[in-house]
Amino acid sequence: MIKSQKSLHSIITTYIIGCPRVRFHVIGKSMQPLIQRGNWIVVEPIFPNMGYAQGDIILFSRAGEFVVHRIVALKDQSIITQGDWTKIQDPPILQSVVIGRVVEVEKPFFTIRLNQPFGGWINHVIFWLVSHVKCLISYQ
Repeated sequence: MIKSQKSLHSIITTYIIGCPRVRFHVIGKSMQPLIQRGNWIVVEPIFPNMGYAQGDIILFSRAGEFVVHRIVALKDQSIITQGDWTKIQDPPILQSVVIGRVVEVEKPFFTIRLNQPFGGWINHVIFWLVSHVKCLISYQ
């Protein structure tokens, strides 16, 4: 029997780190337009020697919850993330809380593979657009 949400989160995190790929159902809207509520994402673990890049979409743990946001800056040992559909950057996170990188976004009729050339291009175009026109978007 699991006694708390925090225990469940810890068990799931341990499971994810040991798996080659994990699939999640998206319930939030902070990563619109690329990742929308109801989409499925596939996450692969990130190993220490793989590194991160600005524009990568990562799964990380924050306050006992899983968050999928984009890396907008790398500073020393910390990572700055932000949802594509949010106005404010997240507080810096440590690399140790990063669980994996989003490699696929499953839409109702097609899949965008972010680790393939065309999907990677789509991801970087969306990153460029949201980072340059974010102030012009009307947020709800």
